Amino acid sequence: MDENTNVVEETTKASETEATTKLTFDELLKDPEYQAEFDRKVAKSTEKAKAKWQKEAEKERSEAEALAKMSQEEKYEHEISKLKEELKQKDDVISSRDLKDEALNIMTQEGINPSLIKLVNFTGANAETVKAQIDTIKEIFGKAVEDSVNEKLKQPRPKQVMSQSVSSNKAYLDDKYKDNPFYKK
Repeated sequence: MDENTNVVEETTKASETEATTKLTFDELLKDPEYQAEFDRKVAKSTEKAKAKWQKEAEKERSEAEALAKMSQEEKYEHEISKLKEELKQKDDVISSRDLKDEALNIMTQEGINPSLIKLVNFTGANAETVKAQIDTIKEIFGKAVEDSVNEKLKQPRPKQVMSQSVSSNKAYLDDKYKDNPFYKK
């Protein structure tokens, strides 16, 4: 009995100690292993960001050098082509969003689960290709549902019973109910 009481008391004390000894981030970093892991992660993140910044700076520097070599007319043409590219990217984003909205409307009207919109590829697509993709999804999904329903409804084939002629059935019933006064022959 004393052993059980001691075990319960030790368990209670251990759980109270765990509850009260939650370490803060600074206290956790006092451990050299945690500090080393934290330093590795920070260094890796810093190197990644530094490489990205250097790549962007190099791109800007090379573009500035190219612009310095251009005449005024070439600079305008370069700026125009750059703006056209930005406009095209923004237009593609808007078109993709509009196509997605239209695809959701079509799927809802045709009774297709809207979560299947994730299967449609909108990149570089137009209304006809999106409609064709939706039709394909509808066909494949419908076939899968039909196959699943048919599988669930499938029943084993009935056992074949030896068919007896009507006259032999009549003879059998006559023999079985010969003592029954309510049976008509």
